[in-house]
Amino acid sequence: MSGSSCSRPSIPSAAYRREARRDRSLPPALPTSAIEFTKYEPSQVALDFNDRNAYPAWRKAWEAIESPVHRGYHLFCLLTGCRPGEASRIRRADIETDSRMFVIRNAKAGKDIHLPITPEIAFAISLAVNAEVKPHHEVKETDLVFPGCRQISQRAELPIRGQALRHSYSTVAVDLKIDDLIRHFLMGHAPKGISQDYVSLLILQNGPAMRKAQEQISKRIVKLLGLTLGAHHDAPLVPDAPTAKKRKAAVPARIA
Repeated sequence: MSGSSCSRPSIPSAAYRREARRDRSLPPALPTSAIEFTKYEPSQVALDFNDRNAYPAWRKAWEAIESPVHRGYHLFCLLTGCRPGEASRIRRADIETDSRMFVIRNAKAGKDIHLPITPEIAFAISLAVNAEVKPHHEVKETDLVFPGCRQISQRAELPIRGQALRHSYSTVAVDLKIDDLIRHFLMGHAPKGISQDYVSLLILQNGPAMRKAQEQISKRIVKLLGLTLGAHHDAPLVPDAPTAKKRKAAVPARIA
């Protein structure tokens, strides 16, 4: 399916047509018209939200994980759809609290990607950065948000982990009818038929829409997990928030 033949105009298409009427220097052909999206088929290795036990079972196994850093990492991957390796390499300096964004450096798409942080994602981050991390052979870079997690997806005793959490995120986004282009941007994809420079421009122009979509996805996932986010500074997202001696935090447990 091409971006120009959708039953409803995409956000970039509508914005471009409006701008083209005002700026005659723009080429007559819509730059996004060459984008092609294959029909998304729900992955067979994702949490099935039609199975009422799938998400609660994942939560139960997740809560049994002893390390708050590991719990934060797995929840972060589920809430953001990040590739496991990219999530494990995020540094505390990549968390932008003022703009409520996080950065994936040198992503698979080829450049740095800035993505929205929701209150739910902020909590997942805070689980890790507020935890005490004991030095061991896998923790060599202490400024990582999720130290020691580069290989943890292979060992975690979870029903779904690693890349399958990314598939679960995408499946929820499709079920929510998130715009295809926005979903691709949130997942760090580089759509075919469009230059990387124009992708960066589109991401910048669609910032509000991306944040809204990220908020929808986060709320849906925590609802499926049976978690609730307390108002203001009330109860934490989960009942077993870490009480261990804290590391120097990069982000608060809440991002307003």
